[in-house]
Amino acid sequence: MRPPSVNSKQVTNELVEWFTQVDATYKSDVRELNEANRTWIREQFAAQDAWLDQRFAAQDAKWEARFAAPEIRIAHSQREQMRFLYLAFVAQMALLAGILLR
Repeated sequence: MRPPSVNSKQVTNELVEWFTQVDATYKSDVRELNEANRTWIREQFAAQDAWLDQRFAAQDAKWEARFAAPEIRIAHSQREQMRFLYLAFVAQMALLAGILLR
């Protein structure tokens, strides 16, 4: 008794078709996984950017407050100096006027 005849070309074609289907499935799975990873990475970067923006804004506010205090003191000191200079100028003019009118 002879075994049933199997067409090797048909078997080969079926194997090639099966491998093609498996390959397409894996490619689809890899594509979906890559897209999910890209989305996750974008979300992580966006969250990190927001956190950094918040931290930089807090530091900016902190440094602005630190630099504002000396500026206020300098402005106050300048007002005091100008007041003294005007008073000294008026006193000198009064003395000069007194000397000239004598």
